[in-house]
This record gives sequence, C-alpha cells and structure tokens, in this order.
Amino acid sequence: MQRSGSAWYGAPGMIAAHLQKAPAAWQSSGDGHRPTVFRFSGQGGFSFYPPPFPRLQTLYEKLIKECHFLVSGGWLIALLRAHNNYEEGEIMGDVLNFSGKTAVVTGAGRGIGRVIALGLAEAGANVVLASRTQAEIDAVAEEIRAKGSKVLAVATDLTVHEQLENLVNETIKTFGRIDILVNNAARSFLRSLLDLREDGWDKCFDTNVKAVWLLSRLAARKMIEQKYGRIINITTVGADKAEAGMGAYGCSKAALKHLTRCMAREWAQLGINVNAVAPGFTRTDFSKPIWSNPDLEKMICQIIPKGKIAEPEDVVGAVLFLASDAAGYITGNTIYVDGGTMTS
Repeated sequence: MQRSGSAWYGAPGMIAAHLQKAPAAWQSSGDGHRPTVFRFSGQGGFSFYPPPFPRLQTLYEKLIKECHFLVSGGWLIALLRAHNNYEEGEIMGDVLNFSGKTAVVTGAGRGIGRVIALGLAEAGANVVLASRTQAEIDAVAEEIRAKGSKVLAVATDLTVHEQLENLVNETIKTFGRIDILVNNAARSFLRSLLDLREDGWDKCFDTNVKAVWLLSRLAARKMIEQKYGRIINITTVGADKAEAGMGAYGCSKAALKHLTRCMAREWAQLGINVNAVAPGFTRTDFSKPIWSNPDLEKMICQIIPKGKIAEPEDVVGAVLFLASDAAGYITGNTIYVDGGTMTS
C-alpha cells in the first residue's frame, strides 16, 4: 500500500496481496505475470471468481489490467487506483495524490514534523518547511529534493507575528497557494506546577496555542479565497490524560484541542476542514531522556496496549488522511495515534 502508484480500498475481511509475480500454483494461465482473482472455496482451496455485477465487472477488468493478484474472502468490492489513472465517478479515486497542492509544516526540522513533511512530499505536495533552526530544515529540504519534489525552507520563530506573515507570504510567492497547514511545532517544560516558572507557562501557550491560532488565521484567509483548505493540528494524549510534570504542556494541548473544534465550527462553510492528530508516547528527541533508559522504556511499553513506543512514521498516515479528500466530511475531530493508550 505504500507504493506511490497504487492503492487498495476494500471492506473489512478482505485479504489483498500485490505481488510482482503470482505463484505458479495460483495462476489461472501460463503467464506468470497475469493477474488472477480468486475466492476461497473451502478446505484451503481457491476458485476463479469473476464479479457478478456490471459495475464490479468494470473494476475487475481494471484490476486485471493494472494489478497482479487479489484474494477476497467475500464479494469483490475492492477498488484499485493504479498509476494515477482513474475514471470520474469512482468511489475513492486518487485521494492520496497531493499533486498541485502546497503544504506548510511547522516544526519540520526533526521528529514528527520531519516525517510528515517527507510523507506529504512523497504524496506529491509542494512542501514548505518552517522551524527556528535554518540548518535543520535545510537538511530536510535536501531529502525532499532528492525525491524529486518541490520544497521551500523558511526559518520562522512562531512567536513573532511578522515571521508568521513572512512564512505565509513566501509560500504564496513561491507556490501561489496554501492548501494544507500542519501545526506541529510545540514547546514543553518538564516541571511540576509548583516549580514551573510563569515564563515557562507562557512559552508553552505562546507556541502551542497562540501561534497556532495566528498562523491558522493567516493561512485561512488564503484558503477562503481558494474555497479549499485543510488544517491539521498535532496535539497529544496528554491533552486528555494528566501526567505529573507535564501540566503546562498538557493544558496548552488541551486548549489546542478545543481551538481545533472552534476553528472547525467557524470555518466549516468556508471550505476549510480543521482536525487534530494526537500521538501517544513517541520516540522523538523530546522524549529521548525516557526511551533511552531501558527500564523506563520497559515501563512505558507495559502501559501501552500495543506494547511498544510509537515511531514518528506512525503518525504520518493519519495526517495524510485528514489532509486528503477522503476526509472531506470530517472536521473538528481528533485522531488518536496512541497504540491504544486512550482505551484505559
């Protein structure tokens, strides 16, 4: 599914495999590269399975032409998007192709922001990288250029309004539009509420809430002109779960979660969707003091139902989904990428 030229869509219970060459025992002809569609026939056997309905027949013929192999445990309702060629009226179409769209990602120099930027670039978007550290985003920009995508790196202090304006202006100057804004940058201090200084509290809220509001407002004005926009705010499970020493960070992210809903409510009829992605404990530089300690990592893994710490790459899929037309009717919501942490 990660191959850029093709994607699968289907109902739960479908088993699909995209192989370069179907095994000889499963072929219905002597051509090893000819795709074959089967249905389970019981006792571990297979039977040839042509779809019974006219619309599915069309899709089946497309599968035969574009794919290599499909196995289905029920009626064939799979739709393939192959090599960016699809007919108008298809159910899903080319929803994860961001060609011609421009995405701005804050905090893009490392960690989750970096892999989100790379993911958007791989999906075809022009990407604008924002971070306080020019060297970091320059390095990410080189990675993106190496993949053949267009990129712009703009050093930005999100707490300075003039620099937010410059970020938006440079984006419009270079690419002509802003379609996607990912508010990923954040500040945090590991301090108890008794020991946290007032300026530490203010820095958390200035970056995690105020800057998101100001940058989103600037971007939204351009999106309104386009009658299209996607804003994705990166929050955290800490917005819902209180953790000792994370009071300022958790409170600011809880405020961001509510800001997400407020922006979604006000901008829904202006063509802008606003949603959030809430990662659980993720292996980043920020959390390194914990996961680099084997005993602490083991303790963390024991309280995560999936039994492991998330990698930054685990967050990308949720962001791409919310940025895509597949999420066109979703706004004001939060997707938790937490390995099941919020189930307890």
